[in-house]
Amino acid sequence: MADGLSASCRQHMHEELVPVLSAVLDDLCSAIEQFHILSDTGAPDSNPAYVIHYTSVAAVVSMLQAQAGLASGNTLRLYDSAHFNDPDDGNRLVRHLIQSRRFDWLRPGTKTPAYVASFMIPDYDPDLASDNLVFWRTYGREGEGCSLKLRTPSEHVRRVLYTREELERTSNLLCPVLDILDAFMNAAETSITQMVREVIWGSLGRIWYLYKSPAYQYERECRFVIPRTEIADDRILFDYRHEGPSSGRLRHYCEDAALSLPAILGSGSSITIGPAVADRDDLKQSLELLKKRAGIGAEVRCSEISYRRA
Repeated sequence: MADGLSASCRQHMHEELVPVLSAVLDDLCSAIEQFHILSDTGAPDSNPAYVIHYTSVAAVVSMLQAQAGLASGNTLRLYDSAHFNDPDDGNRLVRHLIQSRRFDWLRPGTKTPAYVASFMIPDYDPDLASDNLVFWRTYGREGEGCSLKLRTPSEHVRRVLYTREELERTSNLLCPVLDILDAFMNAAETSITQMVREVIWGSLGRIWYLYKSPAYQYERECRFVIPRTEIADDRILFDYRHEGPSSGRLRHYCEDAALSLPAILGSGSSITIGPAVADRDDLKQSLELLKKRAGIGAEVRCSEISYRRA
């Protein structure tokens, strides 16, 4: 009898409760996203015309060659969240909910992955932000990479939030729904708990990665996030990277037309060559030729910082 009741409950959840819960959570996610939109509030960085992205020379060359018709892949890549530098990335909001409200059942067995492209919001001067020693060392391949000052794809990017007050504001929107589920989830069998948890993590997939520790607040980050649940398998691409004489790892990523070179690099944009790049003058000339072939109007320049890797 118990097994029959369990099967009946699962069927009811799938057919009636899950769609309703998904719709409620989708509405909540849309409301929460309003906290993250780069909107015109009067602050200098509220709706920046440009954001900054640090990357490798190889990535820039590859995109320019693709735009010129010499290769494929003319967009910035959205990489998988499984290989973030911060292994706790994506957990801060759910940990706050568990610790402050004791929603222990919300803890995932496996975190819902997403594909993410990250950008820095300039503090007043985007040209200075695109030539910043801290970011060269952290994200610009120790100064051997490039930075892009690019047009803000504001329809798609969302501001990352860092403070406890911002966590509380989001929690206050989520908790009425989670409170209703709480008593049921604590008494439900494992399979049903897992079903509901997957609906919650999937529906809120766009916002989990928009909360980070205050230790990262200096980054002033915004992100383009696509949850894995919204990506068809045939859109997932792979890149195997060697990271030493005997090691390597497989990264997976996706692409989106909103991050194509014509969309993000144009008049007013720039490509800055890192301060530790070898043969910078030759690279600058090569990038000038590639951007001309690609029909891209971005300025190419060299970092003005004096820095050499140890």
